[in-house]
Amino acid sequence: MKKVLVVGKNSYVGQELNKWITNKYSSQIKLDLVGSKNGEWETIEFSKYDSIIHVAGIAHIREKKSNENIYKEINTNLAESVAKKAKKAGVKQFVFLSSMSVYGLTTGVITRNTKAIPNSYYGKSKLEAEHKIKNLVDDNFTLAIVRPPMIYGLGCKGNYQKISKMSKITPFFPKVNNSRSMLHIYNLTELLSIIILNQKSGYFFPQNKEYVDVGDLVITIGEIHFHKIYLIRGLKKIINNIRLNVFEKVFGNLIYEKEMSLLDEDYHVIDYYNSVVISEKQSKLN
Repeated sequence: MKKVLVVGKNSYVGQELNKWITNKYSSQIKLDLVGSKNGEWETIEFSKYDSIIHVAGIAHIREKKSNENIYKEINTNLAESVAKKAKKAGVKQFVFLSSMSVYGLTTGVITRNTKAIPNSYYGKSKLEAEHKIKNLVDDNFTLAIVRPPMIYGLGCKGNYQKISKMSKITPFFPKVNNSRSMLHIYNLTELLSIIILNQKSGYFFPQNKEYVDVGDLVITIGEIHFHKIYLIRGLKKIINNIRLNVFEKVFGNLIYEKEMSLLDEDYHVIDYYNSVVISEKQSKLN
């Protein structure tokens, strides 16, 4: 029985991981959760745990100069402090939830040779945390760094919810023909379970088996809600001419090379179509 503590009990990933392990791995993993606010995690005795999973962090807020220090304090300094306590307590494994944002890209193909050069406070704070925690690694303290792309699922926050909301009302959408790496929460929680059960370390770049075309995603969500959407070719040219970051984040191509996401153990427990159906809280269509 692995004893595991999740730091970030109110986070989306923390809550979903708790559900996943309770439903599937309760005989193999004993999971506890603790909050990161107000020093709640500092009151917990870490020495009784085999692994610490740090998922606490700040995201999905508009970045501006005035909140740069908030990103650093929460995403970097807090993560380092938790890791230091874990090592001092004799915890063998530390799992850190980072992000694809450390690469600083809005378009392109990410390979194992792609350098991490973040261009946002969020990405910079995550990469700095990775570096600080890596400095603590030794033979008795291993580290698993997980860099997921956009995470989505029922109740998630972020860009998926914006796309979902739009897909229920818009009659038209650009014909994009792009490719995006995305990760359903079930596939992420299965991966985290595998990392814990097999005491894995190193970097992990999870994604769904299928790349996602945003136009196809919009059509699929619309169909689930019995809403017809027409893809229009001309709109893409207008968007390409505008070249704003907000459009690039949705319409550009941004993927992990598939080979770098593979493991000996398959963590893909749900396919793309059914993941969208579940995310939209609907039963599968006939």
